[in-house]
Amino acid sequence: MAKNVFRQPLNRGETMYYTLVFKFLCACIFLATPTFASDKAASEWKKDSTHDLKKDKDGNKCHQPVDDCNDCCKIGPRGHQGRNGENGRNGAPGPQGPQGPVGPTGPSGASGTNGVTGATGVTGATGATGVTGATGVTGATGVTGPTGGIGAGGMVPFATGGPGAPGASLTNITGGTPGTVALLGFGSSDPAFFAATPTSSITLTAVGGVTIANYAFMASRDGVVTSISAFFNFDALVTLGIAGVVTVRAELWISPNTASPLDPNNTFIPTGVAANISFVAPTPAFVILPGTFGSSTSLANFPVAAGSRLLMVFSVSAPVGVLPLATTVTGSASAGIAVQ
Repeated sequence: MAKNVFRQPLNRGETMYYTLVFKFLCACIFLATPTFASDKAASEWKKDSTHDLKKDKDGNKCHQPVDDCNDCCKIGPRGHQGRNGENGRNGAPGPQGPQGPVGPTGPSGASGTNGVTGATGVTGATGATGVTGATGVTGATGVTGPTGGIGAGGMVPFATGGPGAPGASLTNITGGTPGTVALLGFGSSDPAFFAATPTSSITLTAVGGVTIANYAFMASRDGVVTSISAFFNFDALVTLGIAGVVTVRAELWISPNTASPLDPNNTFIPTGVAANISFVAPTPAFVILPGTFGSSTSLANFPVAAGSRLLMVFSVSAPVGVLPLATTVTGSASAGIAVQ
C-alpha cells in the first residue's frame, strides 16, 4: 500500500503557531536592514507621479505615501489586541520560601496492631498487708487419720512415806538370802516377815496372826513395763562381818489375770523386772553409815494384761559372812515403773 506523503491539514493551534513564527522572522529581517528598506521605499515613491516624498516636522522621511498630510508620518488608531501567545517553558525553581505556620492537628489514625509482649519487669516491693478478711465457714470434718504409734506411756510411783513412817525394814537369813521384805505403796510401806524365804510367791493374807496390808494396784489396760527405777537411803548403822557388797533389790511382783476365774488373787510371783542397788562398806571398819544412799535404773520389756495386780517389793541380800545372820537394814525407799 502506497504511503501518503501529503501532510494532513493544520489545526487552528498549529496555524497560529506557524503564523507567529513567520512574523517573528520577518521582523528580524526588517530590523536588520532599516536603511535599505527606507531607500527602496523612497525610490519607489519617486517613481510614482501622483505622490511626493515628504518629511515630517522632525525631518524624517516618510516610509509610505500620504495625501495632504502635514505630518507625513501620522500614526493611525491602535488596532485590536492580538491573541495571547502560548505559555513559555517553566522557569527554574525559585528559592525555598519560609516555613509556614503549623497546620491544625489531623484526625487520629486507626489503632495499629498490638506489639509483641515485652519481657517481665522486676518484681516490685511487697505491698502493705491488707485488712484481715472475715472468717470463712467451717469446712467439713476430714477423714480420721491412721492410729498413731504407742506413746511414751505412764509412770507408777512408789514410796515409803515421810518422817515418822515405818520405812523399809529388811533382814537376811541363812546364806545371806532375803528374809523380811518391805512392800511399798503410794506413800507408805509394810515390813512383812515370812517364815520361809519369799523367793517363789507372796500371799497377802494373815501370817502368824499379822494381816499384811494391800499395797498392790490394778492394771486398767493392757500394757508393757519398759523400765524400773529404785532408790534406798540407810536410816541406821549397819556393821558387816567381812568386807563385801550389800545389795538392796527393788522388784515388781504380779498376780496375773489369766483365763482362770480365780485370777487375779492375793498371791504374787516375781516378774524379774528389778533394779539392784549395791553398797560397799569401807575397810577396815566394815560399816555402812546412816545417810548412805544409792539408786539404780533397769530397762524392761514385760507385758501386763488388763486386770492384773502389781506389787513393789524391796529386799536385801549379801554374800555369806558379809552380812551377819538376821541383820536388820532399815531405811527409806522409793521406786517407779514406766508402762506403755
